Amino acid sequence: VGVVESVDHVTPAMFTTANDAIVLLGSPTDELGGSEYLARVHGIVGGAPPRCDLEAEKKLARSDVLTDLANRRAFYERAEQERKRAGRYGRPLSLAYIDLDNFKQVNDTRGHDAGDQVLSSVATVLKNNLRAEDLAARLGGDEFALLLPEAGDAAAAFVIHKLHRLLTAAMQERNFPVTFSMGLVTYDEVPQNIEEMVQKADDLMYEVKRQGKNAIRHLKSK
Repeated sequence: VGVVESVDHVTPAMFTTANDAIVLLGSPTDELGGSEYLARVHGIVGGAPPRCDLEAEKKLARSDVLTDLANRRAFYERAEQERKRAGRYGRPLSLAYIDLDNFKQVNDTRGHDAGDQVLSSVATVLKNNLRAEDLAARLGGDEFALLLPEAGDAAAAFVIHKLHRLLTAAMQERNFPVTFSMGLVTYDEVPQNIEEMVQKADDLMYEVKRQGKNAIRHLKSK
């Protein structure tokens, strides 16, 4: 794919597939998401895609390109569904917010390719150590979120401590100076919106940051 200065100046002749256009556009954002994102992809390459390509592109529109985890939009949609289900049936719901400590140091001293390796390694650990019903997402930059349906205090704590241990080992194995600050919330009675859960987990994560990083804070249901 050639380098272009602006998405507004590209033409169909510059690309042969929708994937080429997706490389240019990157992941969907809050400003460019869903149907508008796909429309711009097809506007770049020209013509309507085959059905199988359209399905693949819909998946890409809900995925983070680098890590293949859910993106922010997909995470919030699924999390809201699980919040409603937990409220309807009186089931617990846990949510974690993860921030990478010293990630900027990796980018500054070892380059952005090394930073991408860190993010991909984090994603691999998350994908390989969660249940099928759980959801891991990259919300942006070096921030990740986990959704743990049906996980009460003990189950959520077990998962997050296991992940902290495995993530730390993965970084040490590759000699990256990255550690992990994590905020975890568990609700037996879910709040009125998912944004409140995310914000509380984010606040807990920042408490960890302020108190020295590389730890877990858990707001339990009781």
